[in-house]
This record gives sequence, C-alpha cells and structure tokens, in this order.
Amino acid sequence: MTHAPRGALRGLRTLLASLAIGMAWATTAHLAAAQEPPATAVERPAFSLASAEIFTTRAVPSVTLTFERLGSLDFRVYRVGDPLAFFTTLEEAHTLGSEAYAVPVEQTWLERLGEWKARRRGEVLTFLRRQTSRAYRQQRRAQGDQATVQRRVQLGLQAFAQVPLLNDKQLVASWREILPRLADADVRRIPIEVKAPGVYLVEAVHGTQLAYNILMVSDVALVTKAAPGTLLAFL
Repeated sequence: MTHAPRGALRGLRTLLASLAIGMAWATTAHLAAAQEPPATAVERPAFSLASAEIFTTRAVPSVTLTFERLGSLDFRVYRVGDPLAFFTTLEEAHTLGSEAYAVPVEQTWLERLGEWKARRRGEVLTFLRRQTSRAYRQQRRAQGDQATVQRRVQLGLQAFAQVPLLNDKQLVASWREILPRLADADVRRIPIEVKAPGVYLVEAVHGTQLAYNILMVSDVALVTKAAPGTLLAFL
C-alpha cells in the first residue's frame, strides 16, 4: 500500500470540497430557475393609440402607435354613423377607453436611462429632418406609407372570433400590422386608408387586449379666439 504525501492529501481534500460546493451551488441555481415564473408571464405586450390633428381629405390620416413586445397588431376602422350622438355619450372625448392604473411613479435607473436615450434619439432625428426640405419629407413619408400598407395582411370577418367586431356594418377597413418584436417601447406612425369626410373609430386588438382612438377627416376648419366674456370663431 502506497501512502500519498500530506500536501497532496490536503490538495485533494480542497479539490473535493470545492467540487461539492460547486455541485451544491449548481443544484440550488437550477431549483431557483425552475421556481421562477416564465419570462412570457411577466413580459406581456403593451400598446396604445393616439392622434393630435384633424386630417383633410387630401392628406393621409394616421394614428400614432406606441408598443413593446409585440409582433403584430390587428386594426379595425369603423365609420361613426351619428357623430353628435357618439360624442355626447363619451365621458371624456380626449381619453377614450382610458383607465387609471395604479403604477409606481418613481422610475428605476434603467427606465431613466431608457428615457434619456429616447430623448437624445429624438433630438438627432429632429436635427436630421431639418436638413431636408418639406417636399422631400412629404415624398419620403408617402413612400414609407406605401411600403407599410403593402406589408399588411388583410383580415376577413371570420378572423375576429376572440374579440368580436363592434359593428360589422360600419367596418370600413381591417388588417394585421406586422411589427418588430422589441423589448423597449417604440413609436410608429400607422397610416389609415380612409378618404371620405367623417368621424372614425380605430380599434387595435391583440388577443384580449384592446386600444381605441378617434380619427377625424374634414375639410372644414374652425379657428377660435377666446377673451373674457367673448369667443370669436373663424370658419
């Protein structure tokens, strides 16, 4: 029987101890990972719609889409038959379908960094736009709108089983918008192919999630000037 030197035995014990600790750490990490909820459970898609102008019949109406973690979004556009009755039933015309969410108001450092990066990116884009003429920007926008419309997938009435249509008789357009699945929030202009004057309700659907926006097309403009006790209107 051969005896190993004491230094070698101490080295062997140290190696075995480190291996045991490593195996225990790996087992603990594996169990912790198994107990964590899947990423898809917390990374739920989010999106909202907005518009800030009334479009003429010569312009291309559009809505602004803010989204994240979304690969596609179904759009439905309805023409409002009686605009007066429609607006009188709304509690607040500027916040259609909005809810008060109980969310923390204090941002994390990662959210503050993302917001700072978004502001810097916006400043760079604004600077670059100012280096070109208005006619060139309009031409580029028209080309972008055409490319966006060509990528759309048209949907039929049978495609709306999970969330039924609000009114199939007033439906004027429906399609699936293909979007890049991004982890951070992104903003995109969505052109709406309607030309006739009127009030339209734009509905965005993803699974059971919904978002709404009002779109107005009119060649009539009303400019008002208010003073104490007086309102002057130009039509």
